[in-house]
Amino acid sequence: MELQTYASSNGGTTEAMQPDSLRRQALADQQVRLLDLLPGEGDAMIECNVRVVSLVEEHPYEALSYVWGDPSDCISIQVQHRDIKITRNLHAALHRLRSATTTRTLWVDQLCINQWDNDEKTEQVRLMRQIYQRCTQCLIWLGEIHTAKEAAGDRFTLSDARTALVFLQQLADLNVRPIKGMPTFFSESASGIAARRAFNAMFMHGNAWWSRIWTVQEAILPPSALLLWGPLLIPWSTVRQVADNLTSGSDGRRNIHPAVRSVFARHSTLIDSFLYPVRGLAITHKGEPPLRALHRWRYRSASDPRDKLFALMGLFLEPIPDVSGCRYNTPPAELFRVMTVGLIRLERTLRPLIGFRGEPHVTPDLPSWALDLVPYDYGISGERPWSWWSHGLRYGKFTACGQHNLPNFDGERSSGIMVDEVAEVGEVLGREAWDDLSDEMIIRTIRSWEALLRRVGLGWKNSCEPEDSYIGGGTIDDAFWRTMIGNLVLYRYPTTIAAEADRSAYDAFLERGERNQVYGSLRDMVVNQAFFVTRKGYMGLGPPNTSKWDEIWILSGGNVPFVLRERRSGRWGDPVIWENRRFFIGDAYVHGVMQGEAAPDRMYFVELV
Repeated sequence: MELQTYASSNGGTTEAMQPDSLRRQALADQQVRLLDLLPGEGDAMIECNVRVVSLVEEHPYEALSYVWGDPSDCISIQVQHRDIKITRNLHAALHRLRSATTTRTLWVDQLCINQWDNDEKTEQVRLMRQIYQRCTQCLIWLGEIHTAKEAAGDRFTLSDARTALVFLQQLADLNVRPIKGMPTFFSESASGIAARRAFNAMFMHGNAWWSRIWTVQEAILPPSALLLWGPLLIPWSTVRQVADNLTSGSDGRRNIHPAVRSVFARHSTLIDSFLYPVRGLAITHKGEPPLRALHRWRYRSASDPRDKLFALMGLFLEPIPDVSGCRYNTPPAELFRVMTVGLIRLERTLRPLIGFRGEPHVTPDLPSWALDLVPYDYGISGERPWSWWSHGLRYGKFTACGQHNLPNFDGERSSGIMVDEVAEVGEVLGREAWDDLSDEMIIRTIRSWEALLRRVGLGWKNSCEPEDSYIGGGTIDDAFWRTMIGNLVLYRYPTTIAAEADRSAYDAFLERGERNQVYGSLRDMVVNQAFFVTRKGYMGLGPPNTSKWDEIWILSGGNVPFVLRERRSGRWGDPVIWENRRFFIGDAYVHGVMQGEAAPDRMYFVELV
């Protein structure tokens, strides 16, 4: 045997002793390895055997879902009577799962996939959907409780953890046994505070399982699942029922005493942090298009960037064109480029290009227009992936390209028409302000944009007044307030084009800070957006890195305009060489062109880089 370094589909690289006999066990089509966890007690070394079986045949087994943990922290077990090192977190899981009297059969990626062999990994990842669908149940290992406690940074006991699980069971049973008294979980006693710490360690920042990309399908595909946290367990069906009972619009909350409901409101951040991933898993379980699933889960982590796509492919309602199989020999940049083109062909619009908001690409050599599944880390504690959801939902309300449907888009070549050039850009209320966002910050930003308008004017004017005519029709005043809300009223989703009556709601917010029907739309349009005016006199909102001389384009198949930047080359001090190629900056709202007013009879070739 020899010391090797290998990559995991669910954790990272680690050093492991892999016996030659295991490494040479080739797998045929539809074959997998199963791990027989032999009986044992106490501190006795864990012993296992590995056997090859066909998924076509009936072989009962449980699938383990876990996080590899620290790749440098390994412990030896025996497999086929030979030592092999596994990560400490897997060792803890096997130790908890081992029976004193009977053999337990498991599928465990760390031991059942030859991590040195990319061809085998490719084939086994392709089978992952079947592996998890055909198991008797999935065992979701959240780690030892003391590990979660240390990560959370606050002390709590095993009894406190049990109190948190009792509270979850109470919420799951709401329709049978209404909550009438104050649960210990919500009390301000030492027990209540510690129980909330335990809850935080199990479901939030204290547990890495909720942040890994592979665990999405591992929670969705099996016929049933158990959450295991140290010696404690809770059925996944109970967790799902809690989320259903607490979801907005359900009847579950009605069975909570009004006094307890008011306490819920005080702890909404804690409860919402639980609801967001669990409800997200339920939505994906029901089935959603690839574009939505990718945006929902792209903020989860993976040691290999390609897994940000591969881990979700078994969940898509329909496959992405041109993305076949999970090929680990494909460079990430090429995979994401082909994926983005495939998403555009699948959607039959440019919706996959929505939501770019100045994030630099993390994946090297990725085209400027391609979706990077490895999001840039701004270091913001309250990271909100709302850029795509807000703009993606708005997208369907507009028809900027008119009748110009999507041609054969390959990314580098598209067709479109330049509407105008950006002349001035206002200050940006950046995403870093989100954690401390106040209504005063939003109002102050809007007022600064009003001042910019009056100072620079529109088109060839030296200044402008609210009652002046706007190039897209109506007055400048009307165009401005509609631009501030993207001309849509938002009730959870963009529902209607703003009416004249919504103007009073807009004024009420600016003058008195009154939150009303336009607030959600206004907030999402103002934060992390650049206000700009163009040379012809259009005004709009676009990505925060929009700058002077950028161009506003209507592209074939694009329901909204896009900001492009002409590429230039040459050394410092030499004459600038302008190329007929453009960087993709992002989508924009430009008042007066959103319903095809600027769409020409003919569009022209444009090359993106």
